[in-house]
Amino acid sequence: MPWWAPYGAGLLALLLSVGVWRALERAEQASVDRAASMSTGMLEAELAGRITSISNALSKLAAHTELLRGIVTKQDGDLEGIRRLAIDAWIFDARRIVETYPSTLSIEFLWADFTWRGALHAPVPTSRPPDPLTERPLVPIKASQNAFDMAREEHGPAISDPFELEGGHVGFRIIEPVFRGQQLDGYISGIVRADDLVGSVIGEQADDYSLLVTADPYVIYPTAAQSRDRNGWLHTGRLDLPGGTTWTLTVGARGKLFTRLNTLLPELFLAGALAISLLIMLSLRFARTASLRTRDLHTLTRELEDRVRARTTELATANSTLRSENELRRLAQRHLARSNDDLRQFAALVSHELRQPLATMQIWSDLLTANFTEALGDQGRGYLDKLAASVARMTRLIEGELKLAHVAYADVTHERVDVGELLEQLAADVEPELSAVRGRIETTELPALDADPAQLQQVFRNLIENAIKYHRPDVPLIISIEGRLVSGSAGESVCEIVVRDNGRGFDTSDADAIFSIFRRLEEETTPGSGIGLAICRRIVERHGGSIAAEGHPGAGATFRILLPAEHDSVPRVAQS
Repeated sequence: MPWWAPYGAGLLALLLSVGVWRALERAEQASVDRAASMSTGMLEAELAGRITSISNALSKLAAHTELLRGIVTKQDGDLEGIRRLAIDAWIFDARRIVETYPSTLSIEFLWADFTWRGALHAPVPTSRPPDPLTERPLVPIKASQNAFDMAREEHGPAISDPFELEGGHVGFRIIEPVFRGQQLDGYISGIVRADDLVGSVIGEQADDYSLLVTADPYVIYPTAAQSRDRNGWLHTGRLDLPGGTTWTLTVGARGKLFTRLNTLLPELFLAGALAISLLIMLSLRFARTASLRTRDLHTLTRELEDRVRARTTELATANSTLRSENELRRLAQRHLARSNDDLRQFAALVSHELRQPLATMQIWSDLLTANFTEALGDQGRGYLDKLAASVARMTRLIEGELKLAHVAYADVTHERVDVGELLEQLAADVEPELSAVRGRIETTELPALDADPAQLQQVFRNLIENAIKYHRPDVPLIISIEGRLVSGSAGESVCEIVVRDNGRGFDTSDADAIFSIFRRLEEETTPGSGIGLAICRRIVERHGGSIAAEGHPGAGATFRILLPAEHDSVPRVAQS
């Protein structure tokens, strides 16, 4: 043993310890990042939902406001009673919005030419003023002119850029246009105090998270009068609102949550590792000294005997290790088979145990709807509709998870598959869905390959159903499928299959995200569970291949599949 060996071993142990310490620190930092990222996503969804709720309320008020155009502008004395009733109805609806959403400071009604305007301000007065529709708005109209223009052009809601309110607060307008046919009559505008809105969303989480919400050039939350502790801010998200306004959310852990996520484990490990490194160095140094003292006592014969014994021991150890490895491999295979069987049984149990209460909820919901519709009223029926929608969505999610689990653990059997014949059968199965969207499938001559026919058919079915789901209503759907044999990176034969459609497409930045489980680009407008493309990727990868997507908004999508043309378990056919 050379003189430097103990010191080198100690230094190596020290370097390894520092590496593990850094890994622990990075793992803890990653946990804080994940917590902040999840909180950012939840806060973005909550804010978007709250703003959408206020916008929907204003939209209903806009629908009721259409009657005012022909009443409040007439001076006929006989219409005074009707005018009073119309104004009272508008005030009643507006007050309900202000009471339901306390962050709403006022609701304004403006004609399209801005020559007449009225407003109902919060807090709601206990006694009604003579005519609230004659009050002036809190903020000049020109502060939100771009949003009014956007609402008029898009025939839909628009969110204005932030503006300053009294007391150092920041507000914004939610604008709903009022149309009579294609003619713009006016606008319903709600002024919302932004910091109140954000504060009501974060609620009790304010003690665990630091939150900064900005919309250039304003700081929406916290306001100037509140604390702006930036310690631990880790994640930044964007909330894009109708009308082009963007809010930036910066979230991080703080307080007890930050302390819980940042422990002393890395420092304690580093201290222990330093002590162990020192002991290793001293032990090796003492061992070297002992070895030097005994080396001269050994004779040449003893050295030869030791070498023979060492060689024999090495062979015996190698044989024992090989037997142990083989036994461990067999044990691992049996354990893996048992685990897969347990997972299948667990999936069946979860399917039964979750579906039964969902089915029971659906039965009771149907009984209530059938027997107590009038007693429930509009609000009760609305609750039942929401319950039925939630049960249906949960059922779809369970079925999607079961499909994914079946693909993940089902055995893959390989046989020679004629892709052209497989697509002909599949086209006949989906003919009713294609006819409904004026669609057709165009194919070229496709090569044969070794694959599981049922799973390969599932891939093509999911891609075709995806194209039907995201078709453009005004354009007949065309699905083109072509394939060819190419050479892989190692010279092997690879089957390349390209599936194209002329549907709605998607943005290139979402090309990988669409294969994620439960990820759907159009949550509100398109039905589904978001599991189909994830199943496609899982099947293709289990066949040893890959699948990639390309998209162009409004111009369709392209899916490129690469699969081995031959499998070792299938006899290969000689090529002519």
